[in-house]
Formats: sequence, structure tokens, C-alpha cells
Amino acid sequence: MARILVADDEPAILEVMRLTCELDGHDVREVRTAEAAVTAFVEFSPELMILDVNMPYEGGARSILERLDELGGTGSCPVIVVTGGLVEEESEGLTDQKRVQCVIQKPFAIQDLRDAVRAALTQPL
Repeated sequence: MARILVADDEPAILEVMRLTCELDGHDVREVRTAEAAVTAFVEFSPELMILDVNMPYEGGARSILERLDELGGTGSCPVIVVTGGLVEEESEGLTDQKRVQCVIQKPFAIQDLRDAVRAALTQPL
């Protein structure tokens, strides 16, 4: 069982990701904004983050990771990025970071999310 932080502005996607991870035995904290994700990271100390590339107002995965780096970094916390856009365009620059394990395109199959979570939690950074 791992602590997983899930950030997405789409309630239905957020619920699917949370429920999938909870059904697999993980402790999940869900947030809908970049600001809430940064706060939750500090308070919750997740072992994995699943971040939407684009969230309105405060930005998405890129913004969250930049803010966390300013606070001292995400350390060895792996990241799965989800996007509703084209994976290549949306994830540019993110996949170069060692902590980003993979990018999943929405809509995604539940098994793809499960496989990505399992892999991210078992692969060393």
C-alpha cells in the first residue's frame, strides 16, 4: 500500500483514478488545483503523484513540479502524468525529468492506470 496524490480538474477522471488506486489498496489524496497539490504534497508526503498536464488557472503538472522544486523538491517521488491532449505535445519537457515515469492519454483503460501505478512504485528513480 502506498500514499498516492492525484491531481486533476475533471471530477469524473479524478474519481476514476482515486477509486482505482483505492481498490488496489492505496491511500489516496485527491485535489483539483495545482495549489492544492503543492499543499497536499507537503502534508501527505506521497510515494507517487498522478498529475494532469493541464489544469486551469494555476497550471498543471509542470507548474506543480516547479513549485515543489522551489520548496526543496519532490525527492524520489515518482510521477505519472495524464493528458487529454496529444502525449508528445503535452508532455514536452516533462518526460525528460527522471521522476516522470510515464504519460497516459485520456481516456485511458483502468488496467493501463493500474499497470502504470504498479510500475512507478517498483522502479527506482
